[in-house]
Amino acid sequence: GDALALAVAAARSFTAEDFHKRHPGGQLGRQMMPVVDVLRFRVGENLPLVRDDRPVDEVLGTASGESGAPQPSRRAGAVLLIDAQGRLSGIFTDGDLRRLLVREGPAALKRPIREVMTPHPRSLPATARVRDAVQLSRELRIDEIPVIDSEDRPIGLLDVQDLIALKVIES
Repeated sequence: GDALALAVAAARSFTAEDFHKRHPGGQLGRQMMPVVDVLRFRVGENLPLVRDDRPVDEVLGTASGESGAPQPSRRAGAVLLIDAQGRLSGIFTDGDLRRLLVREGPAALKRPIREVMTPHPRSLPATARVRDAVQLSRELRIDEIPVIDSEDRPIGLLDVQDLIALKVIES
């Protein structure tokens, strides 16, 4: 039965995208969803962008809403950093902060974040599918994936918890 179904699908040029249109709620359907449809953290809504020339403590204040920015109901586990042109230049995660404080102590909070961020992080284009995010998360074992537009400007941050909630990846 499976072989016959595959043969007919191949003969009719039935793609995974076609399957997604007809069965969007299934495992394959969820993996074919555009990654932008599952973003919980979006620039301009609940994900602030911060220039990479700011000190670490100022970046953390902006990310937590202490600098007048709206406080999100749930905070992302990373901050996306941008250059003067608004392009993604780096990422700074909660884990990066812990490691920095253990290594250098509180004085490190006065350093420019570009000195301690992860520069040029792996990201996904806005045209990517959830399956691409699953693959990248598994390959690199990363929990936060920036999503960028065609000009490398961040549009959101995909958290691995979003993939777990979709049941396309196990915790």
